[in-house]
Amino acid sequence: MNEIGTVISSELGPSSQEFWFVVNDNKGVPVRKGQFIQLETSDGLLVARVDEIIKTNRYYQRAESVSEFEKSGKPLTDQFPVDRWEYLIAQAYPLGVFSNGLQRRVTFPVSPGNKIYPIDENILNDVLGLDVKNGINIGKVEFHNTDAKLNITRLFQKHLAVLAMSGAGKSYLTSVLIEELLNKERNSRPSVILIDPHGEYGGFVNDNRYATSTKVYHGEEITIATHSLSAYELSMLMPKITSVQRRELNPIIRKLRGERPVYNMQDLIDAVQNSDIKDIKTKTVLVAWLHELDYTKLFSNRDYPSVKDLAFQGNLSILNLSDLVDIRRKQIIIAYFAKKLFDARRQKKISPFILFVEEAHQFCLSSDTEILTQKGWKKYNELKVGYPVFSYNKDSDKLEVNPIQRLIIKNYSGELVKLYNDESINSLVTNDHRVLCYTRTTNKNHEFTWSQPKFILAKDLPTGFKIPITAKIQSNSKCNIDNDLIKIIGWIVTDGYKHLFDSGKYFSFEISQTKKNIVKQMIDVVKRRFPKARISSRKRKDHFYDSRFIKGNTEFTFYFGKECSDELKKWLGNNAHRIPRQLLENASIDQLKILFDALVQGDGNISYSKKNGYSYVTFYPGHDSYLADDFQELCVKLGFSAVKTKSTNGQIKVLVSFRRKFAFIRKVKKETYSGKVWDVTVKNGAFVARREGKIFITGNCPEGEERESALSRGIIDQIAREGRKFNACLVLITQRPAGLATTALSQCNTHVIMRVTNPYDLDHIKESSEGITGGVLDSIPGLKVGEAYIVGEAVNYPILVNVRERKSKSSEKGMKLEDEIQNFNDNKQISDKDLETFM
Repeated sequence: MNEIGTVISSELGPSSQEFWFVVNDNKGVPVRKGQFIQLETSDGLLVARVDEIIKTNRYYQRAESVSEFEKSGKPLTDQFPVDRWEYLIAQAYPLGVFSNGLQRRVTFPVSPGNKIYPIDENILNDVLGLDVKNGINIGKVEFHNTDAKLNITRLFQKHLAVLAMSGAGKSYLTSVLIEELLNKERNSRPSVILIDPHGEYGGFVNDNRYATSTKVYHGEEITIATHSLSAYELSMLMPKITSVQRRELNPIIRKLRGERPVYNMQDLIDAVQNSDIKDIKTKTVLVAWLHELDYTKLFSNRDYPSVKDLAFQGNLSILNLSDLVDIRRKQIIIAYFAKKLFDARRQKKISPFILFVEEAHQFCLSSDTEILTQKGWKKYNELKVGYPVFSYNKDSDKLEVNPIQRLIIKNYSGELVKLYNDESINSLVTNDHRVLCYTRTTNKNHEFTWSQPKFILAKDLPTGFKIPITAKIQSNSKCNIDNDLIKIIGWIVTDGYKHLFDSGKYFSFEISQTKKNIVKQMIDVVKRRFPKARISSRKRKDHFYDSRFIKGNTEFTFYFGKECSDELKKWLGNNAHRIPRQLLENASIDQLKILFDALVQGDGNISYSKKNGYSYVTFYPGHDSYLADDFQELCVKLGFSAVKTKSTNGQIKVLVSFRRKFAFIRKVKKETYSGKVWDVTVKNGAFVARREGKIFITGNCPEGEERESALSRGIIDQIAREGRKFNACLVLITQRPAGLATTALSQCNTHVIMRVTNPYDLDHIKESSEGITGGVLDSIPGLKVGEAYIVGEAVNYPILVNVRERKSKSSEKGMKLEDEIQNFNDNKQISDKDLETFM
């Protein structure tokens, strides 16, 4: 075995907690961070993990010496034998001492001078707790030629969580896990049930190696037997039902079951309507909720698939829900069948099973939709977690600056919902996008009454609703600037320019204006604020512009000179035609209004209404799209509606309404789309967006909803808490660790962690993953696709694994998973008839 290093002495050790060794680089054996090593000690064979590697050179240790030698004009490499004094030092963390087949913790430090060797493969298997004979192989241990064979009981019995961001390879890893389970002998493998929200696992049924053991059930085919539901189970599917209403429903169901063993949802609705419930309101609400369940088209007079088929021992059953758009429908399916599976397993009516649950990701906005951030309008590919954006608080009707908590980007192909009217909105969203809107009701006098703002899925939007398109900013800030200077800045942005002097060494700001109605005000303000500014006037000649005759007016020019321009430059910088960011970001509402008026005076046109005074403004930034964007942002913060348009000749204008706060939409349309879609999660659940120059306020996708709204959460939590006692195993697959219920994630004793970059998710992983070290946590954002850390019950120490190429937890109480499977096959305690009776 090749020697790879020698333990050295330092101020900090060696100690029982860590030691350092110098790497013998000339031996040709690489040493990498995360590698396992071994060395002989007086206590026995010590195994350690390399936690850090540094490179050092004595010739470069003193900064002042390096600086002096480099000043001579000759590099150090030409003056000294630098290469001979460069070496590697590795920091190692002792894992344990092995002697006579037993492992003990390290209680005594290693000695300086001890030789370091690569770890023996057999020893590494024992150290990590790998199951070489019967384990499932998910890949290679990083930096070692060792298969990562994990014991099936340790991996699954105490539940597994696969945590990774989108695109990191979690679905690929899940497929590898399922392949390994299906590769085991049929009599020794559990039932595998997979909730597939995106249709990513259908390949198993088309692969000759797995087709005979795989059955796919599509969402549109799945049905639930109404007569099998108790009042309690129905109430789980109607979370808002009260205990009184459930109590009234219970005798109705008992009576209906006595009259007929099989019935459907309409039969139950009729029974409620014909019941003797005295409280009319209770009866009406129950009927309404049962109609709502019936509307999902899930409820029938039989279960499909049956629990017997779903949990057929040794088979893979896939519930492919990709053809279902309605999130509630998906949740009902998961909640119902998960509960039936768990109840059947508790009574040993079915084989031990492993339930894979992959979260459904809903993505909301088309790629050409922008979001208003603290730095202006941004596209999805310019965003990152933590970036401050403008969220909307529907309770206060104000805009607030809050950081992005989550950013999701994904490819999408299919139909989108188009929210459009000619005047004020043009939005493309997915069917399950939460639209913030107001709905209307009509009384007997045909008078409209508008609801409070609420979130409705795009596919469920009624005929006739309105969407908020603006709101004032909630701000207590104020810029240290006087009102006269704000006005002058606004005039420079619209009618000003820079005049270069002395070959461009310095410049002066100037303004030219011909509008008689504002020239007098400009003269007063400029003389008051900058007494040294010079003002001149000249008569312009009659001329033609765009085939239009323009009568010459008197043009006034304001020259600010170098001294005045230096003060203006602190705000405007070198760009005379952009609204200063510090004003847009920090000015008060009153200051923003002064700036708005000055900009409109310069390049705007006010249209008056005799009834309401001036009703709208048209702002003309010419061909300057950036100035138009700044002006739109200013309008939003003032609570004005602003639409940016472009004419055929490229001229841009911004139409501003002071009264329009909502976009009214009579009916939604559908549009075929293929490309990127994206979503952010922010506080308050809504944010300001823009598409094709039209601004609107929109809600987060369903990812941002309260956790408690998920119908399936209760049973998933129950399986997580109690499943290990009955060998009902759970695998949770998510790209949002922070969004998982604390109960479920804390009960997953093994975590497979792939690339995650979101700081909120990393914090959640740190708190919930036992045994994870700071070094491991720091390296998670840098993992490549297909690399995964395994921590927890399945391994003795965290390991980094390269997931193998895809071919298509021990309970203190109870029986091992393998033994329970064998026991089920040997005893066959239940007949098909018993199972049908049970269900």
